Amino acid sequence: MAENDPLKRATRDLVAHSAELVNAHRFDPLIGQVWTALFLAGASRTRAQVADFVDQPADEVAAALAQLVELGLARAGGDRFETEADPLLAVARFMRQHELPLLAETEESLRYAGDELTAVGTPDAKRAAERLDALARQIGLLRGLLDRLTAAGALDLAALARALARS
Repeated sequence: MAENDPLKRATRDLVAHSAELVNAHRFDPLIGQVWTALFLAGASRTRAQVADFVDQPADEVAAALAQLVELGLARAGGDRFETEADPLLAVARFMRQHELPLLAETEESLRYAGDELTAVGTPDAKRAAERLDALARQIGLLRGLLDRLTAAGALDLAALARALARS
């Protein structure tokens, strides 16, 4: 894409911000740039078109596209790629596939560690076990909330508002 392309100029900051956001979650910033380029296109694009848009080497863009497909955040059809039209659907699917299992594993690990500390029997160990149990309950609450919000395949913002109103 030519440097004087108005779409590229208008979206440069958004693409850069997407890279920062994705980097904050410990993913390669190029994934954020590539996802944003696909989303803004609103239609399928080839690797070369995406590489041109984000002004990055084609082999690096190909790796980012493969990772997006693996994460369920993009679809491949032949040599073309696209994202969900509704980003909340993609985010909900990602959360169900990746975040919920991680939260469940964390909750289980905290409970196991708390049980081990309780078995030690000292006052310090019991106090630490109580703190771990409280943290495990909070993780379980978060996991339950996230599960309910994403159960329909999309984030249910009305359910979130109701849950927050009750808390």
